[in-house]
Amino acid sequence: MGKKRLYLGGLSALECWTAAALSMMPWPRKTRVATFGDFSSTNRDVLEHDLGSKGAITLPYNVVVPRRGNNLRSTACTRKRMAEPFPAGSFFDCGNNVYIASPELCVIHFAEHASLWQTALLCCELFGRYAIDPANKELVVRAPLSSATSLFAYCSRANRTPGVKTALEAARLSVDNSYSPMESKLALLLSAPGTRGCFGLPKPVMNKEVSIHDNSSSTTLTRKPDLLWEEHGIALEYESRAHHEGEANIDRDSRRRNALVHQGLTVYTATAAQVFDQASMTALARTIALALKMRPVPRVADFSARFARAHSEIMRADALCPRPAIPQTPLPFQ
Repeated sequence: MGKKRLYLGGLSALECWTAAALSMMPWPRKTRVATFGDFSSTNRDVLEHDLGSKGAITLPYNVVVPRRGNNLRSTACTRKRMAEPFPAGSFFDCGNNVYIASPELCVIHFAEHASLWQTALLCCELFGRYAIDPANKELVVRAPLSSATSLFAYCSRANRTPGVKTALEAARLSVDNSYSPMESKLALLLSAPGTRGCFGLPKPVMNKEVSIHDNSSSTTLTRKPDLLWEEHGIALEYESRAHHEGEANIDRDSRRRNALVHQGLTVYTATAAQVFDQASMTALARTIALALKMRPVPRVADFSARFARAHSEIMRADALCPRPAIPQTPLPFQ
């Protein structure tokens, strides 16, 4: 008799998705399963599945079980109950009877216990092209795992699942195609509504390719402004310490900005020091708002207090939440 099916959710499923996006294991296959059939629940069942080979390396594993299953915690796993039937496409097949929650369902699992800003930043990460390596405090480049559109579509089919309300609001606030946590935080601070303590500017497009014709060489170059308000001809570039120090990088960034200006864009820059400082962030937002011909400060009662609270929560949100661990060595499937 073969092993029972094991259903992973939350952080464990996200670790598997991260491993797949980094080509460390085959891409999981979409399924139409809508009920838990012959599911694993005991610690022995869970440990027999060798989840490390799937990219799930953080204990305890997050196991999803039906309502009739137990939700006891152990050193091997935590168990989360989920009502049946669940929407088709909720779980993907990783092989060997291991099924993982879709990225959209993972967001809902996360949102059940996380704050709105924590969930919004997780959305930006999953919809973006980076993962945070918690072990080395570094960013790892990977393809997006989902999008705001996909999360909206899934939530409409799972509207009674705990956490879906926060997940939906986070999807509305989030951006696709961010390349770093600081780009995501900048986008949230600038574009989330004033009632949330942010500046309510139009949502920027992240890292969109802009074609630039070089007359001197008769070639066409492409540049990707970090944040772009294309209709208004405004771009914002985030200059991180990690990638923008040193003469070579400074020269590269200068050429990049000049090329965007040559294309007719007005280019502003932001540094980590500016974003972390509330007064400097306010000044930057006002500058961009005026360039967009918008009100420099939202007409919201006690906005200063709301902004101070939102800024503080956004800047520390990802430090308060666990992130998928990234294997330091190739998995067996590679």
